[in-house]
Amino acid sequence: MPIVVRYNLNIESLRYVNRSEDDNLEDTISRFSKLIESLHENEKIFFGSEIWEMEIEDGKYLYDLDMSNDHGALLFKTFRKPSNFPAAISYIYNLDFYKTVNNYIYDKTTKQKALRSVISSLTDVDKYIELMPIVFDNLLFSTIVPSIMKHHYRPFHDFYIHITKHLETLNEYALEIYNEHQPNEEHKMCSKLGTKGSFGCSLESGRPNPDAHTFSFNGVKAECYPHTKLIHDGTDHRIYFKWNDSQIQNGTKTLVGHIGGHIR
Repeated sequence: MPIVVRYNLNIESLRYVNRSEDDNLEDTISRFSKLIESLHENEKIFFGSEIWEMEIEDGKYLYDLDMSNDHGALLFKTFRKPSNFPAAISYIYNLDFYKTVNNYIYDKTTKQKALRSVISSLTDVDKYIELMPIVFDNLLFSTIVPSIMKHHYRPFHDFYIHITKHLETLNEYALEIYNEHQPNEEHKMCSKLGTKGSFGCSLESGRPNPDAHTFSFNGVKAECYPHTKLIHDGTDHRIYFKWNDSQIQNGTKTLVGHIGGHIR
């Protein structure tokens, strides 16, 4: 059964009295809508009908707001999303509209931090693999990544901390580094990524076999030559990736082709 992350809206966080001085309704509507839109297919949002009974402004409820302007329409669209209540739920989080003293998930950044705290403690390789696309949402994994990980990393509890560190670094910095450099500066890009993660990162030396470095992503082939080196530079444990590919999800993802041994 796949991992499912369910998010409940913390009803009390809708009350305008929980709004900080830095918050305003229009910005919060936009921020909250983006958070909902960022959900992965295995992340489900649940809204109860009680949301319509909360004062979102002094003396005003959700249904009192002007739905004809952009922010009102966005708010209505966000809260009219059908609830999807899965039968089996692996993880449950609460979402805040405005921050409250509970300090629950407030936006996409804090949502990702919460999910990373979960995956950083997962020593079960199957659960880890299922959660990876949700946690590392700037990465796209090739179709063979799960089988290679299961075969190569045994016992998994010896490696999961290192894998998490490398994937976090790729997720956070790879696209940013790519966008700062020219395509012919890959050596410099690898060095910069390695510095960010405090690990080795390089291109394949010599004349690598293109077939061995070609992986499938949603039916599209891409070659992955840059790689990070787990534990130490001489290791046989590596993550092969490609900064991005315009043919795959419009270049919005870093492609991770292989999480396993050294491709020779």
